[in-house]
Amino acid sequence: MKLKKIASLMLAGVMAVSMLSACGEGSGNGNEEENKPVETVSNAVTYANDLLDSDMKEYVNFISSTALDSWAAKYTTDTGKFSADAIKNAYGNTTTNANGWGGKYHETMEKQLTSDLRDANILVVKQDSDFQGMPADKVSQSKGTVMVLSGMLDEKSAVETAVTTLGSWAFAGSPVTCPETVMDGTTVYNCDYTVEINAVKVTNDSLNGKSAWVISFVVNQKVTKAANVQV
Repeated sequence: MKLKKIASLMLAGVMAVSMLSACGEGSGNGNEEENKPVETVSNAVTYANDLLDSDMKEYVNFISSTALDSWAAKYTTDTGKFSADAIKNAYGNTTTNANGWGGKYHETMEKQLTSDLRDANILVVKQDSDFQGMPADKVSQSKGTVMVLSGMLDEKSAVETAVTTLGSWAFAGSPVTCPETVMDGTTVYNCDYTVEINAVKVTNDSLNGKSAWVISFVVNQKVTKAANVQV
């Protein structure tokens, strides 16, 4: 994965904590046992940033987010959003490429995350290509995404696999989804990306130890007008 320029950028309050508690209450699946968190990765930010090369570190930065942590704790344990069958299938299938085994179980949580971001008055892109143009407010725009991996992976491998998958979508390819600059008419704007990350392993009492990693991201793009500098 090739990620470029990271300005140490903290979009303070980009996800309001209230969004996590106020939006989209889950209901579970009847009498199904509730999911239980097994492990939350405190080193997810370190693992993610260690994958960035020096160029990328000038415009991309992974950060922790108490808001995203709260959101993930709420919805990964909700069997209505992530069922025991989903955990079992992820455990047996998803070890090398996040979501790459064809399971769609992450999509319910991803839709919930998108909805909650919008309810928190965060400008969410309607499609990935929106990152290649100016945000509607000419300041910032965001996208939430959720990835699922087998609990057989250790925490470092799980985070690295998910971040690599994210990077291949966001910062690779031609044209790149999340560019370093965008244009507003003839004016150039620099782009910085702060990526909130949460990684939690969950299981269900009915699964005899089978588990899955749920790794959530919010990609935040901030644009600033490019200025001439003395070299």
